[in-house]
Amino acid sequence: MQKAKTYRELKQWLDKLPEERLDDHVTLLDLDDEYKEVADLVQTGETDVLDEGHPLMVAKGEFERK
Repeated sequence: MQKAKTYRELKQWLDKLPEERLDDHVTLLDLDDEYKEVADLVQTGETDVLDEGHPLMVAKGEFERK
C-alpha cells in the first residue's frame, strides 16, 4: 500500500486541475471501490488522534449520482 498523501501533495495536484474542473464536487474512492462525497472541510479541535487545527475532509456515507 502507498504511503498516506500530505496536504502539500494534494495542493500540488489540485493546482494542476483545469479551471473547468474546480466546480466539481469533491469525491473520494475508498479501498472498497465505494465513492463518497466530501460533505465538509473542517479543522479539528484537539483529539486523541489528531493535533488541534488539523485539516479534515468529512465524507458522506454514500455517493449520490447525478
